[in-house]
Amino acid sequence: MGAKLRVVRRRIRSVQSTMKITRAMELIAASRIIKAQQRAKAQEERRPRCRGEPDRAPAPARREVAAVRKREREDGDERQKGGGDVGAGDSGAQSL
Repeated sequence: MGAKLRVVRRRIRSVQSTMKITRAMELIAASRIIKAQQRAKAQEERRPRCRGEPDRAPAPARREVAAVRKREREDGDERQKGGGDVGAGDSGAQSL
């Protein structure tokens, strides 16, 4: 009975720790998106407008926000797979 209780308590601590890490990752992702949106807005304000131009962010700013979101999704996929070594595999290496 005591061994099962220890296993359950360890599992509870593990889940709580995972929840804290997930929350921290969410906060980081939100801050990245906010910063990207601020950069996009600043870029829009610096850019002169033409008459009849639609009121929306320029394409480079939209791409920047999309890139941040894509990077966050990829980071989440990497963590779900188990991570592994950063230098393992050929994902970052280019042959010249």
